[in-house]
Amino acid sequence: MGFYKNNEILEKTEFLSALHFNKNFKIIDYNLKIADKAAKIRSKTNLRLPDCIIIASALHENTDILISNDSDFKKIENYLEIYNFQEFYESFIFCD
Repeated sequence: MGFYKNNEILEKTEFLSALHFNKNFKIIDYNLKIADKAAKIRSKTNLRLPDCIIIASALHENTDILISNDSDFKKIENYLEIYNFQEFYESFIFCD
């Protein structure tokens, strides 16, 4: 939304292209299995549906860690290990 709000269409295209060709990222299709898992998560956590879709997608891809600064995601720690960006950086990137 930010790219559109700021009329940064070229930047949006460059960003999406970089994600698409970066081997560290995977873009997955939304499907019925993810939708069903998202609905189940929503019923148990009362999180917003977009957040539940993110969580369900991560689980569908067998992800162990989710990185987000959204404090509501702490509600799903029984599904995934949650780190904010700073915690992730300190734990995995900048190790002493």
